[in-house]
Amino acid sequence: TTGKAAFTTSPTEDQLLSISFNLDGSAMCATSKDKKITVFDTRSGTVAASAPAHQGIKNQRALWAKRRNQLISCGFGPNASCREVKIWDPRNLSTALYTME
Repeated sequence: TTGKAAFTTSPTEDQLLSISFNLDGSAMCATSKDKKITVFDTRSGTVAASAPAHQGIKNQRALWAKRRNQLISCGFGPNASCREVKIWDPRNLSTALYTME
């Protein structure tokens, strides 16, 4: 070991709230205070996809449903009293596959 980081990245300029790796560690998802969910390739350090997630003012979290290769995020909608759960395809974050309020 060299004592140096094998991988560093900054998917956002804002504070990270959660991170989760896929099953083989080749990709990672992160949520941040800028209200985005970001997926990036851990081998190249590049952002693979990024999109607005939950627009409420409270923190949000995401995790990788590893065997299904989907992302699950939990946060609040624009109305802070309404919690949301969303399921995402990590290859296409343009819209959530499923949203539950």
